[in-house]
Amino acid sequence: MTFKGYLNVNKDAINMKFFLSLINILSLGIFISSNTYAVEKYDSVVVVGHLYPLYKIYAKTGNYTNFKNLTILSNSLNNLSNVKKIVFLGDTYIDHSDKTYDQVKKNLLDTLKFPFIKINGNHETMNLNRFYQSGGKSKHYIDVGKFRLIMFSPWVLNKNTLLDTPIKAFNQKLINEVSKYLEMEISNTDLEFFKDSLSTKKKNIILITDMVHHKNSRLFRWHKDVVPILKNFNVDYVVVGDNDSLQHRFSWVNLNEIYYIHQGIANNSLEPGINTYLEIRLYHDGKIKFIPHIVPFDALADVYRIEDDNFKIEKKKFNPNFSKWREFLRLGYSMFIN
Repeated sequence: MTFKGYLNVNKDAINMKFFLSLINILSLGIFISSNTYAVEKYDSVVVVGHLYPLYKIYAKTGNYTNFKNLTILSNSLNNLSNVKKIVFLGDTYIDHSDKTYDQVKKNLLDTLKFPFIKINGNHETMNLNRFYQSGGKSKHYIDVGKFRLIMFSPWVLNKNTLLDTPIKAFNQKLINEVSKYLEMEISNTDLEFFKDSLSTKKKNIILITDMVHHKNSRLFRWHKDVVPILKNFNVDYVVVGDNDSLQHRFSWVNLNEIYYIHQGIANNSLEPGINTYLEIRLYHDGKIKFIPHIVPFDALADVYRIEDDNFKIEKKKFNPNFSKWREFLRLGYSMFIN
C-alpha cells in the first residue's frame, strides 16, 4: 500500500510539473509572438523620383531607350511588404510622346501590385495636360495610420497659354520654347495648401519633387515662408525626389532641424551611381524608418556604363621645333670649344 501510494503521489507531482511547464511554454510563446507581431506592425510608402534615367540611356554613340529596365524595378517593388502607396515623385516620363507613356505604363505601372500616385517634375510640367490625363497630380496628401504624407511639386509654366496647346501639336520646337518658361515657384496658393494640408493630429512628412532647399535653386520663399509653416506643425522630414545638385546620390542633410532626405536614381553614363528608391516604414507605434533599396540591376547593366574618354591615352605626335634644335646645337658647340 505504501508503495502504491508513493506511486500515486509522484504521478500527481509529475502531472503538476508537466502542467506548469506547459503553462510556461505557452506564456513564452505568447510573449514572443506578441513582440514579434509588434515589431512587424508597420505600413510602407515607397518613393521613386527622377525615374527616367533607368530607361533613357545616354551615350556618345547615340542615346537610346531600354524600357525593360523598368521591369527590374517593378519586380523589386512588388517584393516589398505592407506597401500602402508608391509615390513617383517627379520625372517619371522623359518626354510627352505616346511611346514613352505607353512603355512606362506597360513595363512598370500596369505590373505593380500596389496602388501608386504620380507627381509632376520639370519634364512632365512642359505638358501638364497630358500628365493630368494620365492620372498625375501636382499636389496631394494621404493618411497612413498616425502619419500624413503631403506631396508637392513647385514646377510651373509662367506662360500659361502654352498649357492650352493640344497634346498632338507638341513637337520638339515647341517643347524647347516652353522650357524657357519653366521654373520652380512658391505661390501664395501653395502656402495655403501647406497650411490646409498639414495636420495637428498626425505626424507630417513632406514629399517634394526637387531640391527647393538647395542654394542653387534660388527659391527663397521656401526658407522664408514655407519652413516656418512646417516648423509650426513639427515637421521633421522632407523627402526629395530629384537631387540633381548632388549627382542623384542617396544622401541627407539637416537644415534648421529638418532632415532633407535625397532619394537617388543616377544619371547613368553622365553621372553613374547606385540607383535607389526609398521605403518609408510607418510603424503603428509612431516610429519612422527610412530604408533605401538598391534597384537590383546586373553589375554590367547599361545604367552603370560610363564613357571611356577619361581612360584613353592619346599618343602625342612628334612635332620638331627646329629653332630650339639650332639653339641646342649652338650651345653644345660653344661648350665643346670652351
